[in-house]
Amino acid sequence: MTENSPDKLLLDALAPDLLRQYIDFQNINILFSRSNVTGRAKEEIDIHLSCVKNMGSEAIGSVSLKENLSLYQGRYVYSLAGYDRSYGFELYLNDKQTEVLGVMIVRLRNKSVNEIQWEKERLGIKYP
Repeated sequence: MTENSPDKLLLDALAPDLLRQYIDFQNINILFSRSNVTGRAKEEIDIHLSCVKNMGSEAIGSVSLKENLSLYQGRYVYSLAGYDRSYGFELYLNDKQTEVLGVMIVRLRNKSVNEIQWEKERLGIKYP
């Protein structure tokens, strides 16, 4: 990952303590960002949480993230997502990228063929 990329600088500046407890910032393998309509972001979080629950795992920070998003009045959210060797994360920010709305952190692991198939069906993915 590029050390001084805008996404990395934003992550370094705004990452909450919860994220810093789990993610090794020196070993983030990929970091990407995107803007999303707030309602769609909430739907995607719900789908992601059902996938995590189906795998028997937990999404750290998801309860407060959902609470904060339910109170958020902005039309758009901005998210930074990435992973290190052990955890994947999504950090949600307001549309101006100045305020943290919440974070969701999930321990990474290998998925079974059945889990992958279930996720494809849940997400409506048609290709192999």
